[in-house]
Amino acid sequence: MVKKLFLHLIMALALVFSVAAIGNVNIQETNVALSGNPGAINSTELVTVANTGSSDLTGIAMSATDLTSGSDTIPASALMLNPATFDLTAGASSPSAIILTIPSGQKAGTYIGLINATLNSTNNDAATVTLTVNEVPSYAASADTPSIVQSASGQITVSVTNTGNADMNSLSYTVTSPFTSGTNNLAVSGSTTGNLVVAHGSGNTFAISFSPSAVQPTGTYTGQVDLSYDGVDQSITLNVVVTAPIYSVSLPAIQHAESERDVNVSTDATITNNGDLVITGITLSSTGADTVVTGAVPGTLIPGGQFMVTVHTMVPLNADSGVDTVGTLVFTSNEVNASSDIMTDAESMLEFDTVKVSIDDSSWDTMDDGSTADDDARPGDTFAIEVKVENLFDDDYDEGEMNDIEINVIFFGAGEDGDNIEGDLDIDLDAGDKSDLEEIDFDDDNIDWDSDSGKLTVELVAEAEDENGASHRAFFNFSINVDRENKADFIFMRFDSPSQVECGRSFRIYIDGRSIGEKTDDEVVLKVESSQFGISIREEFEMGAYDDDADCDAMDRDDDDCVEFNYHLDVDVPADMAPGNYPIIAKLFRDDGNSQTDEADIEVTVTCSGTISSSTSSTSSSTSSQSSSSQASGTSSQSSTSTSTPSTVDVVMSGTASQLESSRSGSRVVATGPARVTDTTSDSGAFKDSGAYLAVLSLLSILVIVGIVVTLVYALSKPKI
Repeated sequence: MVKKLFLHLIMALALVFSVAAIGNVNIQETNVALSGNPGAINSTELVTVANTGSSDLTGIAMSATDLTSGSDTIPASALMLNPATFDLTAGASSPSAIILTIPSGQKAGTYIGLINATLNSTNNDAATVTLTVNEVPSYAASADTPSIVQSASGQITVSVTNTGNADMNSLSYTVTSPFTSGTNNLAVSGSTTGNLVVAHGSGNTFAISFSPSAVQPTGTYTGQVDLSYDGVDQSITLNVVVTAPIYSVSLPAIQHAESERDVNVSTDATITNNGDLVITGITLSSTGADTVVTGAVPGTLIPGGQFMVTVHTMVPLNADSGVDTVGTLVFTSNEVNASSDIMTDAESMLEFDTVKVSIDDSSWDTMDDGSTADDDARPGDTFAIEVKVENLFDDDYDEGEMNDIEINVIFFGAGEDGDNIEGDLDIDLDAGDKSDLEEIDFDDDNIDWDSDSGKLTVELVAEAEDENGASHRAFFNFSINVDRENKADFIFMRFDSPSQVECGRSFRIYIDGRSIGEKTDDEVVLKVESSQFGISIREEFEMGAYDDDADCDAMDRDDDDCVEFNYHLDVDVPADMAPGNYPIIAKLFRDDGNSQTDEADIEVTVTCSGTISSSTSSTSSSTSSQSSSSQASGTSSQSSTSTSTPSTVDVVMSGTASQLESSRSGSRVVATGPARVTDTTSDSGAFKDSGAYLAVLSLLSILVIVGIVVTLVYALSKPKI
């Protein structure tokens, strides 16, 4: 028992000594007072931390809380302690420097927070921090420069912005008076002194009033205002302009909505005094027997004042369609007069029913107003436009007939040197009728080689008068996209020949082309092919860009500045060629035949009737004819009349050929067959005298002999029975 009591006593003493050995964190100051201006750094204050216990302390951390003053706050990061962490032996103490940075522009006031010294959650201490942010007054002032009319009143507005860190409760100001302009004076009509309250971070204004008389000299008058708050003084210069009065009234033009004729239309109008002074003795009237003005008209109107009236107009039977002036609205007063037009908008009884366009003889495209044609055009392409118009009057209206309807069309920028291409059409229409679909007659129906690239507008205007003398107009427009390559591009201008030729005769093919691209090419290729006629031609040459000016034939020059070429070749038709329709195809290429740019074809009809047609198979203006004579001599001559026919006579070369041969500029293509002399006469016995006839007889003889030999061999080799 005694032993157990002794053990308890030993444990109690150990507990007492262990408690006595615990260290204790203690901040010696209970309150730390700080002060400073916004933006200032204060590092002169210290706080002392002591270890009041009997045990050493390791890792004491110093920190601060946010400082607050009402709704204003200084963040804890503005207050730093150095050192921020340290150790203390039992009974020791250490100072920690307070480094305070007051944020710039911080509002003046008393801010309170805490400084903490912390070892752990149960061993720490805190001291109160009281920070006084000093007031630093600052403000900015400015003023407008008003214009004040003689005999009127006005004021200068002075604006003050508080740029300091505290409310300004009593900013005082003093205005010099009078203002001066040379030797002339202008007195301030109101108070010249006063006080202004401007809240922190805000602004406020005050006014300086003037009332120049009717005889006050005009000009710019200058004065000054002096401002003061808490020792901060400023002076700013003030200006006010005195002007002579301006009398002005806003009287709008009357534009009635679109309507029929012989009906009454109405439009409201608002009249405003946009001058400087009151307008007196006001009257409002209209000219024209078909217009009446209703509504109250005041006798006087202050600046900025306004009133509204209604203008009623009977649209005349002979009013032209569209906007037409039919009268005048007249405003009079003692100070100012004004007038404006009264206009009707009579509807047109003429309209475009259908507009169609065809590009390069392609299918017809029906257009909508404002649309773009489906088919793109290239420079040099043909175009055609068809229109149908309608008379919208009822068919029983006696005065609705429209005679001599003029339809004018302008294709903008599609002509030579960017000029317009124009066309027209004249028709008559009874009331309620539609015209037939008719084609416009143009001066030139080809888009020019040098025309602009891009969307070009086509504008159509139809105009006519009815029996009342009223003019009716209809408008329609659409676009055609002209596509010009930004690289080399070539097209055929002409590809034709006689459409019909007789067996045993010859004909000439004409091929002309042009550059329409923006780049040159020294590897242009022309190919002409017809398996039936045995034609296989390949010509290589150079071509310039579309805007080169060289007047030359690319076939005749080894140069890349020619923009056109002219080519022709002669073809002999074998006397034994079967009658029929035979195609010939021409193709143009750039890049040495790698990229095709255009293709054209013609069809030649071969007959053996002895009759030759001189018609051509294209829309070219050229004509071509061939003739031959002198069967006995075995020679053939050919003549043709064309805009590009060469002056030399081409001679047919006879003989056997394994393929068709051609020569530059005036080629003669000879059909495959035995050697012969081309005979272009129509004598039915000529063939029996020709080499071809002898060759056929020889071939038949050989076939008979071969047949006899085969029969004998078969008979001799047959087994005997």
